Amino acid sequence: CYTPGNSQTAGFGTGGICGGSGISFITASLNHGEVTGYAGVGGIIGSTRIGGSGSTSDPMTYNTTYLRYCGNTGNVSGDNSIGGLCGEAQFGCFGGYNTGNISGKGDYVSGGVGNTSLGVAHNMVNTGNVSGRNFVSGIISKTEFGSVAFSQNYGNITSKNASTHTGGLCAI
Repeated sequence: CYTPGNSQTAGFGTGGICGGSGISFITASLNHGEVTGYAGVGGIIGSTRIGGSGSTSDPMTYNTTYLRYCGNTGNVSGDNSIGGLCGEAQFGCFGGYNTGNISGKGDYVSGGVGNTSLGVAHNMVNTGNVSGRNFVSGIISKTEFGSVAFSQNYGNITSKNASTHTGGLCAI
């Protein structure tokens, strides 16, 4: 798949290639367009959320998505769960990259994936600048379980709330 540069704008689950999906495997896809949404916004895929409110008693649940050799060069923006490649999902990525600037008004903003219950990122690179309020990072902003290996961040990471989790690779 290839998006040449047209902008994508929507609310929940907005992506440069795919807004949302069930269990998915996306390979060799590239987005050049700007992507703007509310929650679950990503350069490749927006959200795979299938349930949950996010509270302690009702955690969010996601379908699994795996990206291989995918890239984003467009700017991505929204409120919460914003990522250069994926906004929110049970996420795996090998050989992905982001060069676009990523900005969120709220939480879980990253050059890779914003919010994930299970995140794996191997050989992933971010060179775009990333800014958000809480949980801001270059590769994975929030994951409960996961692995980051052979991944690099070269972009500036800016948190609007200095007392929260912010990291070059992972925020929490």
